[in-house]
Amino acid sequence: MERERNIDGVRPQARSILAFEHFDSMIPWATALGYKSPKLLFADLALEIDMREGRRPVDLTEAIRLGIVQP
Repeated sequence: MERERNIDGVRPQARSILAFEHFDSMIPWATALGYKSPKLLFADLALEIDMREGRRPVDLTEAIRLGIVQP
């Protein structure tokens, strides 16, 4: 009960997923996804978000690599 109230009940709040880059818990996530570091994972996430939201022009090569479009 105490664990649930104090740990499991806490939900991180952030404006963007990119705010979680500096958490140590991102290291195993990045590794599991095949990245050498969280910095590289979050660089790809930022690129994908920017392309989807129109802040960067869509680069077809990058879109295919990130799995946004199928070749």
